[in-house]
Amino acid sequence: MRDTVRVGYVAGELFLRALMNNMGHTITIPAQSKVVLLAQRMRPLETASGVLQVRLLPTEGAQPPAPCVLKVAMQVYQNQPLPLMGTTMAWGFLPPRPLTAEERRQIAGNDHIYPTSYKVLTATYVVGQRWQFIRIGEQAVRNHNQQRKLDGNYGVIYEVRVEMVNPTDKVRDVELAFEPSGGEAGGVFAIGGEVLGIQRALPPGEFSITRIRLQPNQKRTITIRTMPLAGSNYPATLMVRS
Repeated sequence: MRDTVRVGYVAGELFLRALMNNMGHTITIPAQSKVVLLAQRMRPLETASGVLQVRLLPTEGAQPPAPCVLKVAMQVYQNQPLPLMGTTMAWGFLPPRPLTAEERRQIAGNDHIYPTSYKVLTATYVVGQRWQFIRIGEQAVRNHNQQRKLDGNYGVIYEVRVEMVNPTDKVRDVELAFEPSGGEAGGVFAIGGEVLGIQRALPPGEFSITRIRLQPNQKRTITIRTMPLAGSNYPATLMVRS
């Protein structure tokens, strides 16, 4: 697409739905080898976005498993044949091949390796008291040697655990809202088995995501999974209020 906010939103929504349903593929890769996971052709001025989570599985004789690197690269298309015509997904379609000496050197000297891609935040909101503000994408994760940071934390999964307390003797609704603090942005959120989203938001607006009903004297904890989306301007703010 050419709409950067839209393409990032679609990619994030598809990923969170797959993550919630434990959808994935298992691929065996020999040591010092590489395998193509995805190849996609882009036309001039187009934007592509995708989120991929890689997890190493225990293997016999490898304690702990050897590290792997996920590489994303773009090259100019000059009418060379693509071995993946007709599909953009290449899970297991191409056999692994050994790394060349140059590829091994590139991996060893790459500064854009971020070992942390998951953040857990906690907050408590009590009905009738001050609103709770939770910032997403503000504290950048750093790379493996602490020399670079990932501004905006794009692609970092946030697990936000919010304890909500209703100390009153009346039924109260608690609202979860999204504020695009850094500029035009979209947001996607997995809450209670549902994927909810704000496709496009402009500051200084505040956009309702969902409402949660609390019974008198009820205490409840919800878990929100979200991530800063490519093409959007983060940080953003989650607001809990009633």
